[in-house]
Amino acid sequence: AIPKDPGSDATPSIDVLERSNQRLMEQQTEHFKSKIKEKNKELLHVDYKILRLQLELNKCASEIRSLVGTRLDMQKEVDSNHIWISSARLLPVDIIILILQYAIVR
Repeated sequence: AIPKDPGSDATPSIDVLERSNQRLMEQQTEHFKSKIKEKNKELLHVDYKILRLQLELNKCASEIRSLVGTRLDMQKEVDSNHIWISSARLLPVDIIILILQYAIVR
């Protein structure tokens, strides 16, 4: 609650202050300055949490990129090994040439 002037019944309430240009009493001003300082500390704490999580996300993203690159290399190796066991390798070269010529013409 907003502190009120102990010697006055004329201290404006928050409702009155919101709808007017009345100046705050010194005690009220200090109250709001204190609340602002407290909230700024809380904001700073939240900012640090956000920064810490962002750094963790960046580290994870970097690790994911590295793993994707590793996986692609492994997949290329698997694919190249499939060539060696492919039944197409058993076809005579002249038949492969005919198949390719036919595919190019079409």
